[in-house]
Amino acid sequence: MARFLRRSQFRCRTAAVACLVVVAGLAGSCSSATSATSTTGGTNITNAQHPAPSTTLPPATWSLIPADTLGQKTPGSIAVWTGSEVMVDHNGCCAGAGDVQLDAYVPATGTWKATATTPLWPRNDPGMVWTGDEVIAFGGTGSATGGPPMHPLTDAAAYDPATNRWHAIAAMPEPFVVTSGGGAVWTGSQVLAWSSDPTGHETFLSYNPTSNAWKVLPPSGMPAPETISGVASGGTGAVWAGSELLVWRSNTGGSAAPMSDGAAYDPATNRWTALPAPPTPLGVGAAAAWTGTDLVVWGGVSGTTPLATGAMYDPSTNRWTAMARSVLPPTTDAAAVWTGSTVFVAGGQLDVPSASAVANLSGAVATFDPASNTWAAVAPAPALAAHLPPSGTAVATARDNPDLVWTGSQVIMVSGYDGAYQAPRPDGVAWTP
Repeated sequence: MARFLRRSQFRCRTAAVACLVVVAGLAGSCSSATSATSTTGGTNITNAQHPAPSTTLPPATWSLIPADTLGQKTPGSIAVWTGSEVMVDHNGCCAGAGDVQLDAYVPATGTWKATATTPLWPRNDPGMVWTGDEVIAFGGTGSATGGPPMHPLTDAAAYDPATNRWHAIAAMPEPFVVTSGGGAVWTGSQVLAWSSDPTGHETFLSYNPTSNAWKVLPPSGMPAPETISGVASGGTGAVWAGSELLVWRSNTGGSAAPMSDGAAYDPATNRWTALPAPPTPLGVGAAAAWTGTDLVVWGGVSGTTPLATGAMYDPSTNRWTAMARSVLPPTTDAAAVWTGSTVFVAGGQLDVPSASAVANLSGAVATFDPASNTWAAVAPAPALAAHLPPSGTAVATARDNPDLVWTGSQVIMVSGYDGAYQAPRPDGVAWTP
C-alpha cells in the first residue's frame, strides 16, 4: 500500500473537507491504441493515446465492516496487514493528536479487537511499517498530553502481535514526520523512511532491527518544489520496488509549468539515480501502487483541477508509460492497492472545495490492468449500515484517503475522512473479487 498525503489532511477541519473515490457502470468497446516514442535525456518515454475502457467486471461480493468502537478515537491514516489482521492506528482531530495505539480488525471473525497500550506519546504523522514479525512505529509530531504545543519526535517502538506486547527501540537520530508525503517501507531487512517537507528538505533514515540501529542516509538531490506566494506547493510519494526505493515529488500548481521529479535509491550502493520525466506531470495527492514490476501513479490534482490520468514506471527499462484514461471520474486523494492481478482504486474527492465547503466524495471503484493498460468498472459498494453522514453520499466507499490493504483474497477499506460526517470514518467495507 501506499498513501502519501497523510494524517495531517484529516484534522484541523472545522469545515467539512474530504478526499477519495469509487465507481460503477458499463464501459464502451475498446479502440485501438497507438503510441509515439520520444527521447528525453537518452531515456525513452512512451506517450500512449488513451484507449476506451473495454471491460466491466461481473458483480463483486461486497460486505460492510462494522464500526470500531474500542476507544474515543477513530481508526487512523496508517494500516498494515499482518497476514491475519488489519492493524490501524488512531486519528486525532482539530487541536488534538492521534496516536499509534493499534486496533486490529480480524476478517475471519468480522470483528475489531483491542491490543496492548502503546508506550509512545500521542502524535500525528508517524511512520509505521510491518516487518513480517512486528509493527514498527516511529516519529511524528506530538506531545505527552496529545494537545498543543506539539513538536517533532524521535522516539520509536515495536509491537509484536504474537505476544501482544510493545517494546522500545532505539531513538532516531533526527525527527521523521510524514507531513506532505513520502512514507516508510520495509525492504525485507531494514526500514527505509523518506519524507520531503513543503520546502524541499528531505529526511531519509534507515533502521536495522537486528542491530537496533538507525542511520542517516543521503538525500535524493531532487530540486525544491515551486513556491506560490512564498508557500511551497507539491506532494510526494515513496514505494519499495523490490530492490530499490522509488520516490517522487510533484508540483502542479502555481505560476510555473507543472513538474514531476523522481529518484531511485539502491541500498546496496547507497546511491540515488534520477528518474526520467513522466509523460504527464503526476498529480498532487495521486494514488499509487507497486505491482511487482511497475509503479502505478494515478489521479491527484493539478492546481485545483482533479485528474483522471496517470503513468506507469518500469524500473527494468527506466521508462514511463501513460496510463489509459480511467473509467473513474477525475479524482484527487484516492487510494490504490495491488491485488496480484490488477490495481484496485477507490475513494477520493471530485473537487477541491474552499475551506467553508463540503467536498464531493466519489463512491466509484475501478481496477486497472497494467499489462493491457485497460480499466474495468467495479459494481457499486453498498450503502453504509450505520453512522450515516448528515448529507452527501452514503456509499461505503465514498471517503477521502482511506486505508486499503489486500489480504490475498479481498481488499479491505477502512478509515478515511468524510467531510459530511465531520470526522474520520470508524467503519469500512470489504471487496472480494
